[in-house]
Amino acid sequence: MMDHRQTRVRRRFNIWFWLFWLLIVMLIGGTVYGAKLALTPNIQTQTAKITPSDANFEVSLNKDQINSVADHYLKRYNSGSQKYRFVIEDDAMLYGSMKVFGQPVDFGMALTPSVTADGNVQLKTKSIAVGKLNLPVNLVLGAFSTAYDVPKWVSIDATHGTILLDLQSVNGPSGLSFAAKTIDIPNDKFVFEGGFK
Repeated sequence: MMDHRQTRVRRRFNIWFWLFWLLIVMLIGGTVYGAKLALTPNIQTQTAKITPSDANFEVSLNKDQINSVADHYLKRYNSGSQKYRFVIEDDAMLYGSMKVFGQPVDFGMALTPSVTADGNVQLKTKSIAVGKLNLPVNLVLGAFSTAYDVPKWVSIDATHGTILLDLQSVNGPSGLSFAAKTIDIPNDKFVFEGGFK
């Protein structure tokens, strides 16, 4: 009889074969995990609510800057016989010319500015000179308010001798509004708060 020997063929352990399959499993697993992350909605999304007070800011100006801002706004209204100029020196002064009996006459007003409770600016008239005449404040303001177009945000009260600048009604770009906080002429300090409506 023949001896049958069983010969076993022993396979050699090939590391590259197993590393290849490990790489394939990792690629498939990574793709599945990445797809799961990409397709799962993010539940923890938080939206910060911005209140109008978060968008407020302060602007501090000096006399020269206030005069420049006033010149900028008054350019729109300086047409024809109406010419205005607002200057802050020791007092607030409004200069201009108006027609009296068909003739242009220069005028000047000395004003004392103050901040109202709601952030507007009130100008109290100290004196008015038309030409070389010092006239009663209520008479000139009354004639001025009826004879001339003033912006919507300017109110003239001839009885009390005041001019109110309603800063809340001045339409700035994209809903920007301003309110006065401090008007201090002797210390050259003018502070305004800005924000969005």
